[in-house]
Amino acid sequence: MTMLYILMAFLTAGVCIKLVHVLAHERGSLRAGREDRFLAAVVVLVLPAAALALYLLLGRPDMRGQQAIFDVTSELSMRQAALLARRPMSVLLEKNPDDIGAHLALAEINRRIARYDEEVKFLSRAVALAQASEDPFLRHYAVTLGQAKIRENGGVVSDDALAVFAFVRGIYPQEPLSRHYEALALAQRGDPAAALALWQQLLSEGPARAYWKDMVRKEMNAARNALRKTQATKPSSTKENNE
Repeated sequence: MTMLYILMAFLTAGVCIKLVHVLAHERGSLRAGREDRFLAAVVVLVLPAAALALYLLLGRPDMRGQQAIFDVTSELSMRQAALLARRPMSVLLEKNPDDIGAHLALAEINRRIARYDEEVKFLSRAVALAQASEDPFLRHYAVTLGQAKIRENGGVVSDDALAVFAFVRGIYPQEPLSRHYEALALAQRGDPAAALALWQQLLSEGPARAYWKDMVRKEMNAARNALRKTQATKPSSTKENNE
């Protein structure tokens, strides 16, 4: 960030010199007039000083400039989402408590600000409303609810999440995400071999570039690593028992 500031200062000085030269040429003289000198003082002294003051106030010397900008933008986005969680989206539910779209929007807002318990609450209501109205997108809402329950449980596939995925499979038995998380539950509960078999079957189905296949491959790699570690420790454990 400091180097960026120095670079910008040099560039500013170069622009100033070029500008003064152009103005002097327009006047037919290579000597800078009073207005030119004033402009040069503003560009060379005032602007860099203002930039330095802003940097000292808001800058993060421990962070790259681009990353700092992204972090500030992300923080502003989170604040905006928190405000939206209160108003005006909640007004829609006050007018129509059965508005599926409003429940889904509020669930997404709460996901963005990591309030996963609230996300689960709104998604559960959306799924119940969709089931009652025979909404054609019911299974998609239910899959999202299962994922929210996993987030609420710190990334672990809970029994509640498995119940949701079982419900989805009842609607559409080949639903890939539900099968993926069922396999993930096996891996998390100490049976990576069974999980790998289910994932391998899942990869053989559907489009080659399906978005969920990257998720499957990532978890398969983790399960293979866990399986290798387990197999590597078995011989030494057996040897110790024999001794």
